Amino acid sequence: MTRLTTLALGVAAALFIAAPVAMAPASAAEMFFAIGGPNPPPAPPTIVQPAMPHAGMVWREGHYMWRGGRYNWMKGEWVMPPYATATWTPGHWAVHDGRNVWIEGHWEG
Repeated sequence: MTRLTTLALGVAAALFIAAPVAMAPASAAEMFFAIGGPNPPPAPPTIVQPAMPHAGMVWREGHYMWRGGRYNWMKGEWVMPPYATATWTPGHWAVHDGRNVWIEGHWEG
């Protein structure tokens, strides 16, 4: 079994076990990870955040994803929280076993 397969199985098992106990259903459904390239993603571009279209919306920042052998920029967006007490925790890139891993943002609260 490769290190990547071991990592994927470990994270999937941890989410499967912990999600029902530690997270609200809306956040558990949205949480995921992705493996990146051999180098960290580039610095994010300078973005002018557009005006909030409706009161109560939350800005989910843009980020890079590894697709087709390169990092591709995914635009940010305004979204409505899934429930009244929800707060957005942004995603982030981390290094795990020498690999760049994207941990998706998720709702909490």
